[in-house]
Amino acid sequence: MNVVRYRPRVRHPFHDLVGLGNEMEKWFDLPFSGESLPAERAAWRPAVDVYEEKGELVVKADLPGLSKDDIDVEVEDDVLTLKGTRQEENESEEGGHYRCERASGAFERTFRLPAGVDASKIKAAFQDGVLTIRLPKAEEAKPRKIKIGLN
Repeated sequence: MNVVRYRPRVRHPFHDLVGLGNEMEKWFDLPFSGESLPAERAAWRPAVDVYEEKGELVVKADLPGLSKDDIDVEVEDDVLTLKGTRQEENESEEGGHYRCERASGAFERTFRLPAGVDASKIKAAFQDGVLTIRLPKAEEAKPRKIKIGLN
């Protein structure tokens, strides 16, 4: 029997950073590799624009493939919530290969409304896959011109 001197295994001080760098390279290369993100990381979040126009806030959400019955719009405690579900479409063809990149499933977007929005006058319209919500400002929240008089 041979006696072997014990040598403690020394871990490289930058070992974790090298692993992190390799993981980041995978994520940056992913869009160009043809691979997909895991389903739990690829949650669907519809694109939303929020802007002010003529004394009201306007929220526009791109919701292609949905109908107005698939969407819920709620306002509670100065929070606007958009909810909906896009069903997954399954197609099959013998001998053919399909690739599915369009996300499906449930989504929920919430927006805190600024002070001065009149929640009782909110209107929503859905046309060509775009949801438009108009949030009028209350009269007291709208800017007004004040005349300056002489003393």
